[in-house]
Amino acid sequence: MSDRVSRIFRASSLAVALLVLCALIAGCGENLEKKKARHYDAAMEYAKKDDLKAAIVELKNAIQADPKFANARYQLGLLYLKNQEPQNAFQELSRAASLDPANLDALLKTGELLFLGRQIAESRQQAEKILAAQPDHAEALALKANLDLIENNPTAANDAITRAITAQPTLDRLYLTQAKVFTAMKDPAKAESSLRKAIELKPDNLIYHQALAAFYMDHQKYGEAEKHLTAMIEAFPTSGQPFMGLASLHMSRNQPDKAEEIVRAGIAKLPDNPDLVLILGDIHRRLGRMNEAEEAYKSALTKTDRPLDVKAALADFYFDQDKFDQADQTVKAILAENEKHSRGRLVQAKLLLVDNKTQEALNILEDLLKNQPLWGEALYQKGLALFGQGKFELSKEAAMEAVKQSPNDADAHTLLAQHHLMNNDPDAAGREAAIALKLAPSNFRAVVIVGKSLLAKGEKKRALQLFTQMSQALPESVEILQNKAAAHLALDELNEATAAFEKVMSLNREQTSALTGLASILVSRKQTDKAIDTVQGFVAQSPQNAGHLMLLGNLFLQAGRFDEALAAFTKVKALTPEEPQAYMATAAILARDRKDEAAIAEYRALLEKQPNFVPALMNVGMLLEKSGDTAGAQKAYQNVLAVAPDLPAAANNLAWLMAHEENADLGEALRLAMLAKSALPDDPQVSDTLGWVHYRRDSYPLASTQFTEAVAKRPDNPTFSYHLALSLKGEGKLDPALEALRKAVKGGDFPERAAAEKLLSTMQ
Repeated sequence: MSDRVSRIFRASSLAVALLVLCALIAGCGENLEKKKARHYDAAMEYAKKDDLKAAIVELKNAIQADPKFANARYQLGLLYLKNQEPQNAFQELSRAASLDPANLDALLKTGELLFLGRQIAESRQQAEKILAAQPDHAEALALKANLDLIENNPTAANDAITRAITAQPTLDRLYLTQAKVFTAMKDPAKAESSLRKAIELKPDNLIYHQALAAFYMDHQKYGEAEKHLTAMIEAFPTSGQPFMGLASLHMSRNQPDKAEEIVRAGIAKLPDNPDLVLILGDIHRRLGRMNEAEEAYKSALTKTDRPLDVKAALADFYFDQDKFDQADQTVKAILAENEKHSRGRLVQAKLLLVDNKTQEALNILEDLLKNQPLWGEALYQKGLALFGQGKFELSKEAAMEAVKQSPNDADAHTLLAQHHLMNNDPDAAGREAAIALKLAPSNFRAVVIVGKSLLAKGEKKRALQLFTQMSQALPESVEILQNKAAAHLALDELNEATAAFEKVMSLNREQTSALTGLASILVSRKQTDKAIDTVQGFVAQSPQNAGHLMLLGNLFLQAGRFDEALAAFTKVKALTPEEPQAYMATAAILARDRKDEAAIAEYRALLEKQPNFVPALMNVGMLLEKSGDTAGAQKAYQNVLAVAPDLPAAANNLAWLMAHEENADLGEALRLAMLAKSALPDDPQVSDTLGWVHYRRDSYPLASTQFTEAVAKRPDNPTFSYHLALSLKGEGKLDPALEALRKAVKGGDFPERAAAEKLLSTMQ
């Protein structure tokens, strides 16, 4: 075949192939359209039959055929919502809204999910898109009202919900939002009226009746709440919710017997309702009937179509009974079936906290709260985890939110009370602890906080009375005995305090805090040697107790027995090489003995283990400055400010050193000196530093102002007077300068005395 014929043949073959391929592509296009329609129709049929899993699979197949099938994504998002999968629902609904901007319901539901996830700005954007397209969209206006409430703007919320109701006055759920708005506006009568309107429009909606009952409980109208819940039993004969609502009412009023009676009546009427049996288990737990509680949970397992939820309640029960192995086994079984089961993961987080794996627990809790940001118990556990990490401010925020979302959670109130106590607010601590005790009278921790808050408020006798009563009930509780001893100390009852501390040490010889109390009493009686002998006796019994050894070292230090103190601190460092106290104490002794290089070495040994430990960094800087190593000192202060940028002492010292350099960066020195001044406005050393920076910048009037402040606060300091003389001379005020200079020279020795005398001689 000739080359030309060959080329023609190949071209003809290619054309035929292309024609065939185009035909195939067209045929595939037609098949894909039919395929996605078939899967979509099948999904809708499954959805009608409430077969969510099959419907979800079919919609996924339809989307696989056409990833831009907006309506399929929208319907899939709705099914995910119904199946309680909010993250998946959000992904599909937001994609549907992006593909079909005219689908306002997809936009709305995306906005609502963002609102539930506390992504307020993003949620508001969705609402605004809808309202831009349809200004009277009632549900978008309701979403806006809820957003306004979150941002503490009830006036705007009221305007939005009024417009929504005007647009759709028969849309029953709008009145729930209106009730929230009126509650925020402190108009309970109108709030109740709105709830009743919702019920009037849709009397068979159980949620509206529950909202009204909750409203009565929130406003302490317990009689009306009970009356309404009782009526709900007749109105909703197949629901266990009214019985559970009544039980919750009685539990909140500390009437567990009545709650049990109500729940048993519910079980008699609805014997196959697992939720009622679970509530009965919770009541048994509250009453201390642990065997009956376990039986109730196991009974609920035989009735429920949600066995994992019941197993999670059982795991939580085992956890509260300190049966951690059983709790762990139950959780593992739950997560093996559903690794995302919320309640199971919450108990998993609680178990991790028991094992001091706070970050792992916190990771789980943060993930749970992404989907359920208002889950009170998860917020409480988050508060505990943060407390364990020493992040007290964040822990307090979590505790406050937990109390807000779960006002009947005694543990959340107790954690918040602890934070108030730590923040020196004993009144608030006492209030929160009292609420916790009302909810759970046997809450040991809350009782202790009440006693401590009384002590902090100076109500010493009441505190002692409380701790004495507790000690009679729990005579071997170390914590109660220590608080009782603290109350005796506050009342200056040293013999009684000594007896209490001695009882603690007899129960647990490792209690350094009690041993410290004993030693402090002996020292106050000028019996330091006896205090040392006492502590040495316990050190002999517990030679690995670093706390006892640290106490012994401090007592040696107080007695001036420095070599013995150093020996004790050396042992502490061997036992707890990461703890800073022994290094700091050792370095302080060495610096006292003018062994500055050895002291610096001690601080640096600590900094190898804790590079950001500010007190050690600061002391290194001061010792280097004292030794004349100004470059090293400056570097040390810079290291301090890298860790603690606003520390005024480091800023002041660095500014001072910089201002004494020949080619100083006086702009940076001024910034640092101003930072120190704003934090310590009354410190004369800080005034002197700022004055010196101004002086170096030839800003003599500003310098004189600062030096005058320093001299006023410390008239006996000749350095301050000398600096004032320099700035006054710079201003041309020679007579006041001479007066300040004479005062400086008469003030005794100071580093710049020779320069002051020379200047005085010249000026005279």
